[in-house]
Amino acid sequence: MHSQFCPARQYDEDKPDKLRVDFFVQADCRDLFIYHLDAYQGNKKANTDIDHTVRNLSTIQKAVANAIIKLGIANDPDRCRYFYMGSHYITPELFAMMTSTWNIQGVGTYKANRTGFASDELQLDKHTKQGDYIYLVDDHIGMVITRWKDSKTLQTVSTIM
Repeated sequence: MHSQFCPARQYDEDKPDKLRVDFFVQADCRDLFIYHLDAYQGNKKANTDIDHTVRNLSTIQKAVANAIIKLGIANDPDRCRYFYMGSHYITPELFAMMTSTWNIQGVGTYKANRTGFASDELQLDKHTKQGDYIYLVDDHIGMVITRWKDSKTLQTVSTIM
């Protein structure tokens, strides 16, 4: 659902504020500087200011890939770069693409109901004690997916190993 007055506004029934505008922000937490900011555009066909090479990606992957390309930080000859992201933008497929295509490693929390998450292989039942965890490692890609029990069940994905 989009507003006629603000076409970037998204509806999310799971959030306290049902209508809002989401952003992907590339920032340096040490220098407190914002390098790139994209409004999340959802499934819009316009792809406003989205690089033509990433327009066919899913909406989640598109915002991150566009920031990487617009900033020119892919395949940095000096070092590998690291992204720390919230659950809204993370998918295992995105991290695999970042690692293999642009030499960028990533880590962050992850929503278990997303496509690509091996939920059936990482089972924690309701009797699991707080602090218990289970993980999967993909040595080919260099990715670890971890699920652990805190006050609720949480997941992380990381290509930083």
